[in-house]
Amino acid sequence: MTDSVQTVFEHATPEHILDYKKHYGIVYEMNSKLASTTYSIWMIVITMIVFTIISIIIFKKQNK
Repeated sequence: MTDSVQTVFEHATPEHILDYKKHYGIVYEMNSKLASTTYSIWMIVITMIVFTIISIIIFKKQNK
């Protein structure tokens, strides 16, 4: 992804490139700091686990 962004924004300032990446979810910012890739992956995995648990609980309640 970095290569295509650099190609498109060849003459853009680093601030414009960072704003684009934040806006389209290429990088995340939390508490005015950029989130690392590892942190982003963990957030996605934890969210998936939470929604899976909630779905199982709802499914079990509906089938009683």
